[in-house]
Amino acid sequence: MQLIAVSQGINSDHEQSEMLVTVHGLVDSLYVRELAKKTHRGMEGLALRGLHTGGRIFGYDTVSLGEGAGKKLVVNPSEAAIVKRIFELSASGHSLKAITRTLNAEHVSSPRRARIE
Repeated sequence: MQLIAVSQGINSDHEQSEMLVTVHGLVDSLYVRELAKKTHRGMEGLALRGLHTGGRIFGYDTVSLGEGAGKKLVVNPSEAAIVKRIFELSASGHSLKAITRTLNAEHVSSPRRARIE
């Protein structure tokens, strides 16, 4: 069976294909590690400036500060009330299952992303 890696230009029928796959694997691994470091450094810089690093956080809304200025988290009052209630129920000794049952019985919405239609 022949395997051809088009983007790397490797053909498994070639006598040096095993070495080429190993070298490309090493280079790709180093690239991914460096990319992870750069991504982490960028997110750390955002956090140190008090900006949002990304992702949806229940209890908060993400507000843009303008083109290239970043985003900031702002408390969403209705969601924050649910978060506060969950902590109060937990502090009063309710289990996670009991809290879930209570919120479900009260038809409290789960923290899902809004659907775009």
